[in-house]
Formats: sequence, C-alpha cells, structure tokens
Amino acid sequence: METDLIKIGPPKTSKAALADRFVTDVRNAIREKRLHSWVEERLLRLLKRLYPDSCPVPEVVGVLGGRNDLIQFFQNGRCVVFELFATVSQVPQDLRLLEQSSAVVKIAILLDEQINPKLAREYFRKKPNHFPYLWLSHVLLPERESKRLSQLREMIESQLASHPGVSVDVFEKRLAAYNSLVGLLRMGYLSGLFRSDSHQQFSMSEYHFRRQKDAFVLTFANDPTVIAYVDEVHEKCVDLLQVNHRLYHSNQPATGEERSELYRQEKDLHQWFYDQYRNGLRETFSKHLSLK
Repeated sequence: METDLIKIGPPKTSKAALADRFVTDVRNAIREKRLHSWVEERLLRLLKRLYPDSCPVPEVVGVLGGRNDLIQFFQNGRCVVFELFATVSQVPQDLRLLEQSSAVVKIAILLDEQINPKLAREYFRKKPNHFPYLWLSHVLLPERESKRLSQLREMIESQLASHPGVSVDVFEKRLAAYNSLVGLLRMGYLSGLFRSDSHQQFSMSEYHFRRQKDAFVLTFANDPTVIAYVDEVHEKCVDLLQVNHRLYHSNQPATGEERSELYRQEKDLHQWFYDQYRNGLRETFSKHLSLK
C-alpha cells in the first residue's frame, strides 16, 4: 500500500511571535542596561551604509553636562544627533540633550508602544512640537532594511534641506570638484620646480579641467563669481603653458630680452598659482562648501 509522504519542516514563525520576541529582547536589554549599546551599534551600520565618508560616533559630549547617544559628523561641518528615549522618567533629560545640541538634524528614537506605551505619550506631552522620530523597531529589526535606509535618508536630507547650506549629496559633488581644482593649482606652481615631469602633468591636468569646465560651474549652481574665477584659472593655465613651451620646449627657444620677459612672466604666474592654492581658492568657494 502506498503511503503519501508529507514533508515536515520547522514550524513557521508568525509575525505575532516575532513581535513578542522583539518586545522580550528589548525589555531584557533594558533590564541588563545594554539597550543603548545595541541601538548605537545598529545605527553605526546603517549610517555607514548611507554615508560611507561620514563619521558616526557614539556617546559624544555634545552639550554641557551630558552625552548624546550618537552624532553623525559630515565633512562639511554639519551634524546629525540621535537620542534614544527608553525611560519615562528620563524624557525631560533626553529632550534637553536634543534641544541644546548644535546639530543641524535632531532625531529621537522612541520605544514602540507595545514595549512601553507611556514613553511615547510622555515624549509628545513634553514636546508637542516634537523632533522627528523613529520607532525603536525601525532601527533594530533587520526586516525590510532597504526601506529603513530610505526612511532614514529622507529624514536626514529633509532636515538638512530646511537649513542654510548644501545637502550632503551636493556637498560631496562640490568637494570632489573643488579638490580637482586644488590639484590643478598645485601643479601650476610646482611646474616651476620640476619642469621635466610636472610640466607634462600640469598640461594633462589643464586639458582635463578645460573639458570639464562647464560641468564644474554647474556643480556650483552657475555662480557668476565661480564662473569668473574658473575663466581666470583657465586663462592663467594657458599663459603658463605657452610661457613654458617657449622657454623650455620650443625648437627655437626665446633669447635675449624676450627670454628675460618670459622668465618674469613665469615667475609671476607661479606666484599667482601659489597664492590661489594657499588662500584665493578658499575665499571664492567657502560659501559653497560651508567652510566658514
């Protein structure tokens, strides 16, 4: 007689069971005083995925007389502060830490209502005009992580956009463009020190910059000051290349008074590139990069 074979596997875990397990794990973590470290470690991983070049740091003395649970530091000097609200009696103290922080973006993390319904009520009672918040489960549970990453990015970017300055994405693009110009100016003044190699490197850098000039000014929102500065840099590059060619690379190098004049021009041009590398560039671009 044939017998139907029934595959028996591990019992499926229901959503309700997972939710109950999460509540139990969080309550155990609170009792064992390890919830903050759990949240901080999870936030560190999420933030590094979103912003690899930033630096999230837990337990920062961000305000006088207190520590913020975690501060996300960006290269342009802007910050995001996170504060975990896990104890009802500590809500006023945790709110003070957020309110006194100088960070541009402030985000609260609240216990889910199924863990402790009193905490969220106390938070909104003390702060009706509340800070943006995430539920604890949104941070700790690994399910739908891509959705959580999008939610976290939107929360950060929307607050950054509401304050003076540039968003993180725009800043990173501008910083890359700015650094390319720094490199070009550096090659300009170094070309007078090691002519054989640096002249060719400078020529290649100038060629690349010339091809990307329009994209460069677009990165800085077509600011007329930036456009004028970029045009001046391009003109100085052309002048220096022509002088170097006439002095050192021509089949008929300049002689006499022409050579003396070209040496003078070369010295002045190298000084201009050096001055721009040291100070002038920063003065022109500081407002676009939040450097002040």
